[in-house]
Amino acid sequence: DHICENEAEKELLIEMSIHARIQPIIIDNPERFKTTFKPLKRTRVFLCCRPGYGKEYGLDIVSLIHRQVPDVEFHIYGISGKNRENVLYHGLIHEEQFDKEISRYHAGLRLNELDGFGEVLAKSVLLGQYPISRIAYPMIDHAPDPQSLIKLLLELKNKKVPNKEAKKYWLNILCKPLI
Repeated sequence: DHICENEAEKELLIEMSIHARIQPIIIDNPERFKTTFKPLKRTRVFLCCRPGYGKEYGLDIVSLIHRQVPDVEFHIYGISGKNRENVLYHGLIHEEQFDKEISRYHAGLRLNELDGFGEVLAKSVLLGQYPISRIAYPMIDHAPDPQSLIKLLLELKNKKVPNKEAKKYWLNILCKPLI
């Protein structure tokens, strides 16, 4: 039995004659994430990156668009960098601190072109936020290109209530056993 986490991965596996079912996962207890979304005056989003993988994780896209959305703060975790205008680096921090900090944001961004269902998306939706992904997923905003990302980022300021419907959907998916 082969498992992958989204349609993009499934299609790639089919090209290699591997048939897999889709089952996104989170390496945590999904039920421990309480809804914390509250609208703030300034839109805050977060993304994670690994050293040496900036392009893969979408830092080039953030660099391209951050000036076009000056009211959006981009909080980048996992790597250090030089803070500028609305791009803030937090480096590598303990998971407890990370979870505490991201609970105050509007959305998690997962800008990888090919990836599994990242914990950024899982944690963001389970916190009642409005995550944005470059890969299409049910109940998660899809931004396949910089222009659609800008549009979705600008719309975040209008989100006034927690994303309860998406949270309920993903809690059900992420609580399913793999077998």
